[in-house]
Amino acid sequence: MKNLIKIFLVWIILQFFLQTFVTFWIWINIEIIWLWKEAFILMFFLYLVYLLFSQKNFKTIFKDKTIVWLEIIFIAQVIFAFLINILILKTWISQFILAFKYDFLGFFIFFTFVNLSHFLDHKFIKSIMLFFWKTLKVILIWAIFWYAIILLKPSILYNIWYDHNIYEWIAGQRPPAVYKTQQYYGYPRNQFLFERPISFGFFLVAFWPLFYLLYIRPDKSKNKYLRLIIYWLNVILTFSRAAWWAWIFQIILLWVIFNARDFKKYFIKFLLPLLIVITWIWIVWYKQIISRDFSNTWHVDLLVKWFNMFLENPLFGKWAWYVWPASHWWWIAFNPENQYIQILIEFGLIIFLMWFFVYAFLNIFPIVKYFKTKYKENMLFLLAFSIWFLWLSIQWLVLHSFVDRMIVYPFMLLIGLSWWYAFSSKNQS
Repeated sequence: MKNLIKIFLVWIILQFFLQTFVTFWIWINIEIIWLWKEAFILMFFLYLVYLLFSQKNFKTIFKDKTIVWLEIIFIAQVIFAFLINILILKTWISQFILAFKYDFLGFFIFFTFVNLSHFLDHKFIKSIMLFFWKTLKVILIWAIFWYAIILLKPSILYNIWYDHNIYEWIAGQRPPAVYKTQQYYGYPRNQFLFERPISFGFFLVAFWPLFYLLYIRPDKSKNKYLRLIIYWLNVILTFSRAAWWAWIFQIILLWVIFNARDFKKYFIKFLLPLLIVITWIWIVWYKQIISRDFSNTWHVDLLVKWFNMFLENPLFGKWAWYVWPASHWWWIAFNPENQYIQILIEFGLIIFLMWFFVYAFLNIFPIVKYFKTKYKENMLFLLAFSIWFLWLSIQWLVLHSFVDRMIVYPFMLLIGLSWWYAFSSKNQS
C-alpha cells in the first residue's frame, strides 16, 4: 500500500510529462490516459471496501462521529443531486459522472482515505507525509534549473520535442515549451513539469504550509532563509497572480498563528521586506503582469452574467455538467471560472448549501481544534492542509478546481490521512 500511494503521488507530479511528452514521443494519441488518476482512486476505494468486509474491527471507523456526519451529508447530496438530474432534469448519466468528477470527487478521495487510515499504522501515515515533503524539495531545485534553461538556452527544449507555439495540453502533441505573461509575448513563466504555470503556482502554494511547518519553522540555522528564497523564487517565477496573493495570505496567517507575540521583530525582518518587494513588482511590472486585460476584466463580466443564469432556476439548477470547467466552450458562453457560481448553476441552492457545509467545515474545524488541543504536534499536518483550504476558498472565486486538478488529487489524499493521524486517540496517547 505504501509503495502504491508513493507511485500515485509521484505520478501526479509527472502527469504532464507522462500524458503529453510520452504520448507525443510514442506517436499515439491515447485519450484514455487521462483517466489513470480515477483508476487509482477507484482501486484505493475498492481496497477500503475489502478491508471493511474482511476486518473484524471495522466498526472503529464509526467512532469519529464528526466524519460520520460529514459522510452522511456528502452521500445525501450526491444521491439527491443524482435523482434530481436523472428523474426531473432528464440529465444523461454520463453528464452526471463528469460533474461528479469535478465537483464531488475531492470529497470522495478525502472520505476514502480518512476511512482507510483506520487500518493503517500511524508511522506509515507519517512516512507518507515525509516522503511527499522530500519530493517537494527535489521539485524546488529542479524547477529553478528548468527556468534557467528557459532563459539561457530555450532552444534545448525544442530539440527535445517541446514547442514554443503550443499553449495547451493534448495527448499526442508537442508539450508547450514556455508560457508568457501576455500569452504570446512578455516575461517567460515557469511551469516546470506541470501543464501550465498556473498549475505549478497552485501546487507550490498548496503545499507551502506543509513545507514551512516541516522544513522552515523547525530549522534554527540561517539555511532556512536560503530555502525560503528558493521557494519564493519558484512561486514568483510562475507569474501567477492568484498564486502570489495566496502565498502572501498564507504567510500572514502562519505568522499570526505562531508569531503574533513577536510582531515588531518579524515585521521588520520579514514582512516589511516582503511588502517592499511586492510594491516594487506592482510598480515596475504593472503593465506586463498585473494589468493583463484579457485575464482581469472578463472575470467580473462573466460572474454577473452567470449569476443571472443561476437565478433562472435557483432551486435545482440547470443540470449536471451544464457548465464546463476551465474556460471550455459549452452551451452559451465561457465558464464563469468561479467554483461557487458553477455549482449553483449546475445543482441549485439546496445541493450547494450541503456541498458548502462540508467544504467550510474542513476549512475551519482543524484550525479551531489546533488551538484547543494540547497535542499540537500531531495536528501540524492537518493544520497545514487547512490553511491551504482557506486559500482555496479565495482561489475558487476566480477559478474552477479543474484548473489545478493535479493538486486536488494528492491534496485530498494527504488531508484524509492526516485527519486520522491528528484526531486518533491511539496517536495522541
